[in-house]
Amino acid sequence: MNGKESGDTLAKYGTINQWLKSCTIFASFLTFGLTKGSVGPTLSTFVAVYDSSVEVISYMNLATATGSIISALATGIIFDKYPKIRYFVICATHASWAILTMVRPILGNVIAFYAVAFFTGIADSVIVSGQNVLCIDIWRGRKAHVGNGVFHGIHFAYSIGFMIAPILCIPFLATDTQLSIRELHIILGAFQLALAAMYLIFAIKERNNLDKHSSSEESKISTSLTKCGYIFVAIVVAFFTAFNVMDGTIENYLPVFGEKSALSLTPIEAAKIASLVSGCFACTRLMGVFAAMKLKPQTIIITCLAVILAATIPLSINANTDYYIFCLGLSAMGLGRGPLYAAMMTWMEKNTPATNKIMGFVIVAMNAGTMIHPLITGRSVENHPMVMMYTLLISVIILIVIFALSFALARFAKSLTRTQ
Repeated sequence: MNGKESGDTLAKYGTINQWLKSCTIFASFLTFGLTKGSVGPTLSTFVAVYDSSVEVISYMNLATATGSIISALATGIIFDKYPKIRYFVICATHASWAILTMVRPILGNVIAFYAVAFFTGIADSVIVSGQNVLCIDIWRGRKAHVGNGVFHGIHFAYSIGFMIAPILCIPFLATDTQLSIRELHIILGAFQLALAAMYLIFAIKERNNLDKHSSSEESKISTSLTKCGYIFVAIVVAFFTAFNVMDGTIENYLPVFGEKSALSLTPIEAAKIASLVSGCFACTRLMGVFAAMKLKPQTIIITCLAVILAATIPLSINANTDYYIFCLGLSAMGLGRGPLYAAMMTWMEKNTPATNKIMGFVIVAMNAGTMIHPLITGRSVENHPMVMMYTLLISVIILIVIFALSFALARFAKSLTRTQ
């Protein structure tokens, strides 16, 4: 079988090479979800390990966001200019990420904990930004309708990891076993090392293959942005800031809210609810994989925002005392949040095709959101748990306003194009 025949083996749905790389990205986002999803359930344990408070430990999000912002734009510039090295960089990043994960529970003090969080943020940007655009590049112009589903699929993989994480944490949170969060983080680090090995294989294989189509396409895109295009990117960037305030608030403080509110849940009970919410999140992300092949991204976004708004209103009224509103409301938010991120990325790609540089700005915006929620919810959730629910409601309202602006601008830009 020659190279052409091999490339046409899966001509209808893409080549074997495309799917092999995509599956590796799936695995990476699955592991990323496991790692991120373990933060909320283990937050109280880290407070005990470092003899600190939820507020102080929450500031690790600021350290992570700072590191991520520093690396985001650099990653975009380097990957756009030197696409040949990106597999090597992603490989090295996974290896570094593994080490940082493994040492997190065994550091001597909070300052060292913050330092590890900072370097973890640097790794996060490379993993998220680099692999998002890598996925787009793998499918760009080649079975793009399949690529939209694959892009939603990698974020579904993240949600699966995030759903499994609280369940995975439960044995390591129990007081009647010899397991601890040290062993948990060793397991997570081992997954990350396996991914580093996979990317090393790709790096060696691809070292002499520069994807000229992707490089030239991105160059063309970056130089053809109109004034409306730049404004659209700015609006989308603001959307991702508000989105990460909402997302980070749920991911980090849901278990703490359950424990500190009048509900008075145990850490294991709170972890189970977090897993339920993540399960709902994962279900709609899976639905998003197929919906993305049939529906317009704006239809998915509007549906998601409507569900989230309907869920946050009762949560902001009575989540502190009503167990069922707490569970059902946050589960509904999980359903609404599921496809939202990937749909917004597809919406951006539809109107202003994504490059590594633009993705860098998106990562900076998301980390701005990561910096905001510890300053609002992290400082207040122990003494005033309902601040978490008010933050969610305000975030959703902002998301609706921002998307309406982006939708109006996209229509205006298209009308200008028709008249020219």
